[in-house]
Amino acid sequence: MEHADPEQAIICVENLEHTYGDFRAVDNISFSVKKGEIFSFLGPNGAGKSTVINILITLLARQKGKAVVAGYDVSTQPQQVRESIGIVFQDITLDRDMTVREILEFHGRLYNMPDAERKARIDELLQLVQLDTKKDDLTKRLSGGMKRRLEIARGLMTRPTVLFLDEPTIGLDPQTRMRMWEYIRNVNNEG
Repeated sequence: MEHADPEQAIICVENLEHTYGDFRAVDNISFSVKKGEIFSFLGPNGAGKSTVINILITLLARQKGKAVVAGYDVSTQPQQVRESIGIVFQDITLDRDMTVREILEFHGRLYNMPDAERKARIDELLQLVQLDTKKDDLTKRLSGGMKRRLEIARGLMTRPTVLFLDEPTIGLDPQTRMRMWEYIRNVNNEG
C-alpha cells in the first residue's frame, strides 16, 4: 500500500494493534489519508473497523503503533484531536425531544462557539442540509434521511478538519442513500 507523506497526511496510522483479551481485533494495520480525500474503511463484521475508528476519535486507547489525526497524536494529544474532528455515528444519537435547531445549538455551546458564530453556522448548515424549514420540528418527527442530514450537520458544526462517518447511510432506502453520498461528496468539495 502506498502511503502519503506523514507531513501531507490528515490521518496517519502506523503498525496499529489492539487486542481484547486473547482476541486480536487490529493486527499491525498501517494507512494514511490525504487532506481532501474521501477514504472508505471496508471489511467484514469483526474485522476491527470500529476499533480503529474508536482509537482515531479517542474513545479507545491505542495499545501499540502510532495514530495521528489532523497532526495530533491520539494518545498524547487527545483533546486537540477531539477539537479537530466531527463524528457521525452509525446509530442515530439525536435527542428525540429536541428541535433541529436545539440539537445544533447544544452542540455549538458544548464546543464553546461564540453566540454570533454559532447562530450563523446553524443557519448556514440548516440551509446546506435542506432542513431550514424544519428547524423548529422535534427530531422524533423527522424521516430517517432528515435525521441523517441533521447528524451530518452536527458533525460539521465546529468546522472540523476531519469528519468521521460510520456507515452514514445505514437504514436508508437506495434513493436516499445515493442522495446522501452525493451530498457528502459536495460537502467535501466545498472544503
